[in-house]
Amino acid sequence: MELKYNFVLYICVGVVLFLILFRFRKKKGYADGKKLSSLAFIEKESTYKTRMAIFKTLVFFAKTLCIIAICASMVLISRPYKTHITTTEENNRDIMLCLDVSTSVDELNETLCDTLIDTVEQLKGERFGIVIFNTSPVVVCPLTDDYEYIIETLTTIKKALKSRNSYFFSYDDDDWMYLYNFISSGTITGNETRGSSLIGTGLAATVNNFAGLGEEGDNRTRVVIISTDNDVMGNEIITMPEAGDILRDRKIVCYGIAPDFIYPDDRQEFQRTVEETGGKLFIEGKSGNVDTIVAEIQKLEATQIETKKEYNDVEYPFVPFMVLLVAASTMIVLAKISKV
Repeated sequence: MELKYNFVLYICVGVVLFLILFRFRKKKGYADGKKLSSLAFIEKESTYKTRMAIFKTLVFFAKTLCIIAICASMVLISRPYKTHITTTEENNRDIMLCLDVSTSVDELNETLCDTLIDTVEQLKGERFGIVIFNTSPVVVCPLTDDYEYIIETLTTIKKALKSRNSYFFSYDDDDWMYLYNFISSGTITGNETRGSSLIGTGLAATVNNFAGLGEEGDNRTRVVIISTDNDVMGNEIITMPEAGDILRDRKIVCYGIAPDFIYPDDRQEFQRTVEETGGKLFIEGKSGNVDTIVAEIQKLEATQIETKKEYNDVEYPFVPFMVLLVAASTMIVLAKISKV
């Protein structure tokens, strides 16, 4: 327990010492007023002695309570408090999810989104963003720590992938059209001339969505999780190895998740690219199911911890206030009794 205004206690000590010295100062035998005759006779009366004893006792307690009340008031004025330290740990990390929505890995992506919904609920301080791509990349969720919005976006992507591959949809269903457009609008721009599954373009586009790159004092860890079979079906502007160079130059670690049917050549290129950034390639089925893969990625990157401390001064006026209240109330009662 500490005091905000310590000097008040020095004033309190001075006041209390003054009152004590004033109380014990030598009194004159007689001051102003009228003398009473036969005072010696009255002082011998038992009733008088009893009343005087009671009166002196009440006065003593009244003076004592007055000093206690002054001390309690001074403590209140000096504002006793304690400093409470709240420590929070946050993962100092930005994560971008990069999804290939060209239909070939829809089932993998659907499962991945479902797993990431549970993962996002456990994040503490991390920022998360989502890019989907086919011919062109589209940011469906910018980098944010609004986890409710992230979960809502992942849920919509999951529903869209499931709806697109369902045999029971209707083209007249407004929900189906909304979900289809959610993952198709923008991602198939230029599809007629450029083709589809332009993985390098999608991967490179994630770099532009990391905030604070190259800024002074920036120490956040940046991670890309890309899900694709790396089967390019068009004319790439940027190849996957070139995109990997961009990520490596900016110290962004890339983790890849691929289906078990990925072609050997595509797998080698994919693995080489992510490992050059410091990441790792996971193959569904061979590296475990999607749940274990995401857990492994979290385990590899969860060491980046930022500890924050908040200092809050909490005042404790209750005890001195109650002492003051009791002392003042008792003095009022004693004043009433002493007049009897």
